[in-house]
Amino acid sequence: MSSPLDVIDCTLPYIVLIEIHIFVIYTTSKRSDTFMYLTIEETAVYLSMPIHQVRDYVLEGRIKAVHDGDQFLINQAQFERHLDQVEEMKRQIDEWRNTPIPEDIDVKDED
Repeated sequence: MSSPLDVIDCTLPYIVLIEIHIFVIYTTSKRSDTFMYLTIEETAVYLSMPIHQVRDYVLEGRIKAVHDGDQFLINQAQFERHLDQVEEMKRQIDEWRNTPIPEDIDVKDED
């Protein structure tokens, strides 16, 4: 199977090839409904955060992103570990809340 990059002239600068490669990955993933790269707006929905906060995190470097000349593209895989840890914490909190309080041995019935 040939790559979409096979039709590109190899004399192009590497930066252009990298940007084209990222664009091909992004557009290919959009067609298959498995988003490898997300826009800032899509990332905000995915993380349930305000758009301006995600944009600020990208500009601060707290979220890694690639700028394709038009928009920032964010790799979705970088959030998997964070989301797994959040789910684990939710599970532990639910477990803690559902644990019954043991009877205190020092409490005596005075009646």
